[in-house]
Amino acid sequence: MTLSEEIRILGIDDFPHSRISKGPVTIVGTLFRGSKLMDGLLSTTINYDGIDVTQKLIKLINSSKIKSQLHAIITDGITFAGFNTLDIKQLNSKTKIPVISVVRKKPNLSKIKNALKHLDDIENRINMIENAGKMHEVQVTNHTLSRPKKIYFQCSGISIEEAQELIQLTSINGIVPEPIRIAHLIGSGLFFGESKGRA
Repeated sequence: MTLSEEIRILGIDDFPHSRISKGPVTIVGTLFRGSKLMDGLLSTTINYDGIDVTQKLIKLINSSKIKSQLHAIITDGITFAGFNTLDIKQLNSKTKIPVISVVRKKPNLSKIKNALKHLDDIENRINMIENAGKMHEVQVTNHTLSRPKKIYFQCSGISIEEAQELIQLTSINGIVPEPIRIAHLIGSGLFFGESKGRA
């Protein structure tokens, strides 16, 4: 993969959601040219605590006219809408696009397993979490940070070094890649009436 300011990246995050209502949750994807210019927007809905996020994203991306432009997909973690777990290897395999999942903190697998106890298809969910592979880290530095900070990631279809470089290239405001940061702002703004919180 050739990394440049013109590389096309899809950043994916979910809308805020309620554990009480447990209704359908919207997923938003922002198409970015590098880290500075948003070129498009995709969206779909998934079930709260469901198991449909992988298939919904595969269908959304493969049926989109922007697919041919994409060089990478960056997701805000691998769990959406509660514990609707994304299989990043299957998403990579079915779309033929590299996938990077980023998180601010290393997940605690034992706590996650405990939280999954009340859900159906526990083994499949745990397998997807473990199948995402080893958690790596990268130091992010930019004009908004007083010092370099770590962010953690898992990846499929892309080397660790290229994933680190892509995260560094796109993290221009704080430590979260810009496509995810903007997807979060759009989601919270449409849900609450104004954007709030952080990706």
